[in-house]
Amino acid sequence: MSNHPIQRGRLLGSVRSQLPRPRGPLSTWCLERIAHNTDAPHPGVAGIDPLGADAQLALYLSYEVHYADPVFTWFDEWDPLLTELRVALEHSTELRLASMLPDRPAVANDPTRPASERLLALIEADSSPSLSRAALRADLGQLREMVRQRSLYHLREADQHMMAVSRLSGAAKQLFVEIQAGEYGVDRPGFRMHSDLYALTMRELDLDDSVNFYLDEANAESLLLCNLISLFTFNRRWAAAAVGHLASFECTSVEPMQRYVDAFAAAGASQDARRFYAVHILADAHHETVAVKLVDALAARQPERVDQLLFGVECALLVEAMFARAVLDGWSRS
Repeated sequence: MSNHPIQRGRLLGSVRSQLPRPRGPLSTWCLERIAHNTDAPHPGVAGIDPLGADAQLALYLSYEVHYADPVFTWFDEWDPLLTELRVALEHSTELRLASMLPDRPAVANDPTRPASERLLALIEADSSPSLSRAALRADLGQLREMVRQRSLYHLREADQHMMAVSRLSGAAKQLFVEIQAGEYGVDRPGFRMHSDLYALTMRELDLDDSVNFYLDEANAESLLLCNLISLFTFNRRWAAAAVGHLASFECTSVEPMQRYVDAFAAAGASQDARRFYAVHILADAHHETVAVKLVDALAARQPERVDQLLFGVECALLVEAMFARAVLDGWSRS
């Protein structure tokens, strides 16, 4: 008898039990489609908060069938009904995020300035709450909660961004891959994938390091954090935004990672629990330099796409701020 988890169009119980709980009508439909191959039409996105937990879980599930989690890999990744819903959710997410962006500072809005200068101006103008500064006053339980919420992204760190590589060309492609090589630990002998280091952090904190283990706990902002990257990298038209998103990550990482090292040390976490953050201090210092070259390389080859690149930066900063506020709200309640 086959060990395949699908039998007569139904997901076997051992795998089905690992599916997350729905958060509303859209995610309910997605789970019914994945688990039971329901032919019912999806309920549509009209009247649904595109950044709410229901819409973002539905969007997350529509991307998840493309990745390697065995809970989802049996399902047709290009299922037409699920893809139709994904496209609608992507569009509504794009529009909502665009409506939330603040005005660009003068330097960032000046097309005569180098793209890297405009990128850094956006980062400098960002006044969002600093989760890493707040972490310095957090206890170990609060830090564990943050680690759980970010596990959806960090246990797959770089995988989502890698999907943009084939959309790029020339020096921009080389520089993008140079950053990614560091994320996968292949830039130097003996280095480890950053996702593996995050899994080590989770084990040291007595957390389960399985991909999607904490999906049921994930807040809407944690889901959006992941979905934004897939949105940019699944769609060729957003390739420049994917570059901007990655550059934003790399240019805002070094100081926060040092604070996380200090925060986990102060809370009594082991050195192995801190290793993920410590590695990023050195790695991202180099990646920041590469990211600056990356955005200028893309701008030199495709100047008409610089505005889209900056949109990727703005969205990354906005969603990180939303995630930080959600975690801080959780800490205040606890």
